[in-house]
Amino acid sequence: MTTGHVFMAMSLDGYIARADGGLDWLMKQRTDGEDHGYDAFMASVDGLVMGRGSFETVLSFEAWPYEKPVIVMSNTLGPDDIPDALRAKVCVTDQIPTALMESLSREGWRRAYVDGGKIV
Repeated sequence: MTTGHVFMAMSLDGYIARADGGLDWLMKQRTDGEDHGYDAFMASVDGLVMGRGSFETVLSFEAWPYEKPVIVMSNTLGPDDIPDALRAKVCVTDQIPTALMESLSREGWRRAYVDGGKIV
């Protein structure tokens, strides 16, 4: 079965994002020249599983940051909600986590990067 793995940045006070959802503090950390193990972690996974909120946040970035496949777990989004430029890289599922991991296992995934506060 595919296993889920988390790589999470968190402020000292235990938050992933600012109260308004902003991630500016996190982006500042990434530009300090140190990847804090992120590149090695990404090399160890077959793709990403994230929630709708995280997906919508990532869509606001200047460039799509992922080379690996992304699965968005959502009960409200559908395939038509994926921007045309990302349709080969992103898909949406309404499967429950266990069913999704079983499905990814059948596709040959061994390790999935699970991202998003609610999904984690």
